Parts: sequence; structure tokens; C-alpha cells
Amino acid sequence: MDIQALIERVQNGDTDSFEPIIRLYEQSLFRYCCFLLGNKQEAEDAVQDILFQAYRHMHKVDSTKPLRPWLYTIAQNHCYNMLKKRKRWLSLLPLFRSGDPPAKSAEQVAAERFDGEFGEIARWMQGLSAQEKHLLVLRVVEECTFEEIGRMMNEKPTTIRKRFERLRRKLVRQHRHLYDEQKEVIRHEQQYELR
Repeated sequence: MDIQALIERVQNGDTDSFEPIIRLYEQSLFRYCCFLLGNKQEAEDAVQDILFQAYRHMHKVDSTKPLRPWLYTIAQNHCYNMLKKRKRWLSLLPLFRSGDPPAKSAEQVAAERFDGEFGEIARWMQGLSAQEKHLLVLRVVEECTFEEIGRMMNEKPTTIRKRFERLRRKLVRQHRHLYDEQKEVIRHEQQYELR
């Protein structure tokens, strides 16, 4: 069944028609939130909240337009709000710490596990603003077109394309050593194959 028909059915009160929408977008929203938040547990919670918000506001959706940009706009706003709250909490933590070094929290352990699974990508994303991460994840991980990203960010696709090119150049400059190392490994492998 096509998405537009499902949207119209949900708007007409058929709550069961929202389940296929959940199944269609749940994993990609999870990946997106995981990369923005850097924490799997928070990403799982975020996806549930995002889908709940989407269901509550489904009456606002124009069924003739794609649903994906609308969902990712909700996800972006939700993740930005979560990051702001986290930043506020982290700024308050030093006020409550005693002189003893604290044991690792469950979140720290989970973050270490996350680093193991997504460490390389997380290293590439260090130093990027939230908006740069948003653009990078949408374009590279979720493979959104510049047109889709433009709709999500309320900007022209050409503006998004230029911003992405600047971001790509920035990443190459920041991580040139990794790129050079990779080229060197490939060169050695090719020389070995020729022998």
C-alpha cells in the first residue's frame, strides 16, 4: 500500500494504518538519531517520542507531499532539544560531584560500546556542529537527495548542495592524515598484487 493512502487512512481515524508507517521509517530514524545523539538508548527513546509526535500531528500532514522530510524535521527538532537538555545537565553535574572519582555510569559503559561499533564515524563527526552532523547523516547515511534535505531544512537544494560540498572539504582537511594513510595502504596492496 502506498504511503499517501496510509496517511489518509490514519487521518480518517484508522489507527492500525500507522503501523506500516512505523515499520517503514523506524530503522532509518533510529540510525539518524543514533548518529546525532551518539547514544543508542537515547536514540531508541527518541524514535518512540518522534513516532508518537508524528501520530499525534498526522492531521497536519499533506498527503500529497512526501512524509519522509516531515518525519525527519520532527526528528531533527527532537534530537536538538535532547542535546540542549543534555548540555544543561552536564553543566550542572560538577556542582553535585564529591571529591571521589565516580564509578562508570551505565551511560558511560553504553557510550564506550557505541564507540566500538561506530567509533570511526564518531571520530569523523567530532568537531562538527549539530547542523553539520544533521546534513552529513541525512546525505551519507540516510542517502537523502538534496531536494529532500532542502524540504526538511526549508532551504533550496542548491544551498544544501553547496553547504554539503563545504562540509566535505572541511572533513577532508580535518582528516587528511586518515585519507593519506588509506591511500598508502592501497598503494602497498597494489604493489604486492603486482609481484
